Amino acid sequence: MILLKHLRTLLKIPITLITLSLLLACFVVQCKNSTKESISVYINNQDTDNSYAQFMALSDIHLDLSVSGTPYGCDTGTKLWSAAKKQFTNLLETKKPQFILYLGDLPVHTRNCSIFSKNQQEINTNIATVLADMRIIATNANIPLLYLPGNNDGIMGNYTSFSAINPKAGTYNNAFDLDSVGANQWPIISSKKPSFFHQKANDILGYYSAYPLGISNDTSKINLKLIMLNSVIYSPLYKSFDGIDQLKAAKSQFDFLSIELQDAANKGDAVIIAMHIPAGSNGGYDGSFFWEQDMLIDGSNFDAVFAKIITKYNKNIRAILTSHTHMEEIKRVFSKDSTLVGLCVSVPSISPNHKNNPSMKFFSYDTENYQLTNFTTWYAEDIPFTFSDTLGYTFKDIYKGCPNATSLLECIGNISDAPTKAGRDSIISLMEKYFDVRKTIKRKYPHHIGLDIIEPSE
Repeated sequence: MILLKHLRTLLKIPITLITLSLLLACFVVQCKNSTKESISVYINNQDTDNSYAQFMALSDIHLDLSVSGTPYGCDTGTKLWSAAKKQFTNLLETKKPQFILYLGDLPVHTRNCSIFSKNQQEINTNIATVLADMRIIATNANIPLLYLPGNNDGIMGNYTSFSAINPKAGTYNNAFDLDSVGANQWPIISSKKPSFFHQKANDILGYYSAYPLGISNDTSKINLKLIMLNSVIYSPLYKSFDGIDQLKAAKSQFDFLSIELQDAANKGDAVIIAMHIPAGSNGGYDGSFFWEQDMLIDGSNFDAVFAKIITKYNKNIRAILTSHTHMEEIKRVFSKDSTLVGLCVSVPSISPNHKNNPSMKFFSYDTENYQLTNFTTWYAEDIPFTFSDTLGYTFKDIYKGCPNATSLLECIGNISDAPTKAGRDSIISLMEKYFDVRKTIKRKYPHHIGLDIIEPSE
């Protein structure tokens, strides 16, 4: 992490065009220095008594500082954000998770409720506020927080690359610079408890891996690795401002994912993969694909590359966490022989922009093998949005295959492990009850094919 900070500082020192060209060329061809190992920084110890076996995840705040109220279909106003911060703080104090994940999308959309447009300066002010607020809450709670980019978090606009490079000045900037006090701490706000935390990262493209519980010296114990991806790179709407074209950036990140998973397989690590935009299609909306379909890597589109990687390393992968849709949903990942090999679990949003209730989520895990065993979604009531300790439901409340299941994946497999319409329907009939996070007026999941990501046959 310290090395990452030095790199950010170095890149903000004016350099020659020749030097910058070499730097950009290095990232394009994936030179060894583009993936780097930092020295240690401080973060939570692994609990020796196993008293806490959960982590927190939240996403899609979409803060709009210019409004106070938040109707359904609109982005988060100041009153909702105040209520969410209070709930965030209370849950950290009472539940004491081991770490916090933020899965992207900090500011208001360019248009809020289609009433007025926002300029980039206003959007950047919202980004700065959310980063600072989350940093302060996590620091005060002494719990590490890890961030990954959403499609609204680029400082050059929606769906832009995470970092913007100025070739003439020899500098680059990203969302972290907007949090002036904590700029050099992101993407990980570490706690004050002494423990070692190792990271590999690509600072410009915005992805990295981390061990949020530290690394045990006991070789008989399994360590938990997080792989935090910038899946905005895979979107058909992606616009590059980092000097790297989309296909090369996508290939670089897939290579990074494969390398990190191979490393986990060699060491016996358990892995949770997190990203903002999921693979597959948008089954809850219009059925369109989330990721670019026409760009190919070795003859395969991005969804196919992802499915192949998940299939290859499924024994180490415990879950894939996503957001972006704002809804409570899952996706099943199948190998080309129709074997259920993975589960994508969404983290619903704070913003009710998609006509959902605001929420945040806690995942429970087995401290021996890091299988995710349950989750609790804490949500706000219908307008006026109010959180409380009694407004929550669990994964096991939604899905009925769990009594003897040892993981979320096994529970879903017990309900249906077939990539068929009947198999999908059996899952969707349960998911729809909670899809919009317990909103009074329930919504349907119209495009059932969106439930599955399937590795194509050769």
